[in-house]
Amino acid sequence: MESIIEQLLYQDAHNGDHDAEFNLGRRYFLGNGVDEDVEKALYWTEKAATGGHAKAMVNCYHHFLNGIGVEKNTKSALLWVMAAAVKGDAKGQYNYGTMLDNGEGISRNPRCAVRYYRLSAMQGYSGAQSDYALCLINGDGVKQDIARGLDWLNKAVDQEEASALYNTGVFLYNGDIVDQDIDLAFEYFLAASEQDGPNSIQVLDRWDELV
Repeated sequence: MESIIEQLLYQDAHNGDHDAEFNLGRRYFLGNGVDEDVEKALYWTEKAATGGHAKAMVNCYHHFLNGIGVEKNTKSALLWVMAAAVKGDAKGQYNYGTMLDNGEGISRNPRCAVRYYRLSAMQGYSGAQSDYALCLINGDGVKQDIARGLDWLNKAVDQEEASALYNTGVFLYNGDIVDQDIDLAFEYFLAASEQDGPNSIQVLDRWDELV
């Protein structure tokens, strides 16, 4: 039997409440209180996104980019994530930045990618902080500024972002832009692996060969 909250959620969604549409889509996707149904999840998520719900736009991006419940369509994914980025959603800005950075569905544009990484990073999104840091450190799409890059990297590390932990480990292992510290590098790789960072797991598997 549905709870009163679930009944109200259905009612609000059917009445065009975009938050309710988004939440109902998530419930169908996760099987939370309802039978898991990816098609219904996408239906309600698209309704919310069409109504201007930024988080629903990001979820539509993931559906179309990965072919979840719908045929994979990079162009549609790009349009949804662009819309989310323009709405100011931090995750949307970051994902749009990655598409620009990788040239996925759009011509590669490192300068524009950096802009969206920065916007997302300033909102505290750890993945964007990590990638923005690398852009600054490497001078990719922006004037090289290693000190600022390391500052942003540390912000992402503070949030235990796996990629930031891994990259810090790499810098400490190589000793090129920070003082070399193999033992500390190992600690960062270990911390990244605990966040399921695949690169760090591979490094740890080969650690005896590397030191």
